[in-house]
Amino acid sequence: MRHKNILVEDNYIRSVNTHGVTVTHADGVTVRNNTVTLNGDQGLTQTPLINVSGTSQNVEIIGNRV
Repeated sequence: MRHKNILVEDNYIRSVNTHGVTVTHADGVTVRNNTVTLNGDQGLTQTPLINVSGTSQNVEIIGNRV
């Protein structure tokens, strides 16, 4: 794992082109109480606003508004 023990909290993320929050190659991440709106995907495919890759472990997603 490249990244450890990270907190992403109380952010407002708007008008992003892909994911609002991406967690990759990480261990021990908490994504909490963020607001993520209006991602750039307007087509047929839906892109998640909060994305966790399979290379991450021990990730908590708590109380976010998307």
